[in-house]
Amino acid sequence: MKGLHTLSLAIASALILVSCGKDAGQTPEDPESKLKVSGPKSSLVSVIYAGKSTLPTKLVRPSPSLGAFVSLYLSQNHMMKVISALEGIDVQVKFAQANSIDTDETFDLLQEYGTVLQVDIIDMLNRSLDRDKAINRYLESLKGMNKRIEVKITELDERADSIKEERRAKKKEVRAVEKFIRHALKDKKYAAAGPKQEELAKLESELAEIETRESQNKKII
Repeated sequence: MKGLHTLSLAIASALILVSCGKDAGQTPEDPESKLKVSGPKSSLVSVIYAGKSTLPTKLVRPSPSLGAFVSLYLSQNHMMKVISALEGIDVQVKFAQANSIDTDETFDLLQEYGTVLQVDIIDMLNRSLDRDKAINRYLESLKGMNKRIEVKITELDERADSIKEERRAKKKEVRAVEKFIRHALKDKKYAAAGPKQEELAKLESELAEIETRESQNKKII
């Protein structure tokens, strides 16, 4: 299409040149007619030069097909992110349900500990027939609760460290896959980048589950 347009311009310029040439032949001594002819000549040369300076067909990029492929890839990439987010939400819901047992156990322990601390010791001793036994029972109960609390705190701290390391390792995997995809897109290796999108979605879902567990554990601590 571009070649036809260039050819049309060349023909039009040639006609103008011929017309001006005829006028110049009738009045060859008129200096103004020579000036009129120089303009069409210059335009014709410019048109021909522009037509010859076009890039070879082999160097022209297949922009229509490439654009369609890139659009399709980007749309799939967007969908992968959406799917990954939905999977992450689903994992969080399931984990919240499964983790409710452990959370309830921890809060029950804290509530029980708070009840022991709120005991009015003076009133308890006044109501007791044997104050020594009453105070000893209370102290033993308090020591038992302290031990249970210490065990639970140690358990939560160890779990926090474990989840933290797990999160770091999973983030490292996610970044590695993201880096691979970026390089593949930069090198136009779309076929290699496609399967990695599914892997990335799975890793991001697993990372969301780990971050949810970490958040729940921090709330308990």
